[in-house]
Amino acid sequence: MHGEFRRQIKKWNKAVGLLPKQVDMAALLKQAGLVLEEAKETYDAAIGNDPIEVLDGLCDVFYTLEHLKTLMDMAGYDTHGAMQAVVENNELKIRLTESEASALKTYFAERGEPCYITRTSATTYAVQRCSDNKVMKQQYISGVMTSHPKVDLSKFLPEGE
Repeated sequence: MHGEFRRQIKKWNKAVGLLPKQVDMAALLKQAGLVLEEAKETYDAAIGNDPIEVLDGLCDVFYTLEHLKTLMDMAGYDTHGAMQAVVENNELKIRLTESEASALKTYFAERGEPCYITRTSATTYAVQRCSDNKVMKQQYISGVMTSHPKVDLSKFLPEGE
């Protein structure tokens, strides 16, 4: 489904002359600004409790973000590989035991970030921040809490970056 939308968005951007022959950081900055503008409008619509404008905003964010992805692909970024790496990293947010989730909840509480535990299946748990439901991530190495590994996206940059 999204693949067809992506093709249509790319076709539209080409038809209106928005697919440059070369893409530089200025073009990415300009498009990122449009994504931010649409995200802000969506956020404002949510604050205003306007479901139609929230839905419209979602579509506009997707449209502008998809064009940013196209530009990055054209510039030589491996957006697919980067996204796969981020997805795999986010998988580390899932806790396999209740005791691990409980320890993580305590870890964040001690640092002033109250969290709660959600049982996501019969055997997995997620630790979420109370203020915004963000799924928190840390990892254990040999039973010791450590910082969650940051994804190294440098290998997904264009040659020479």
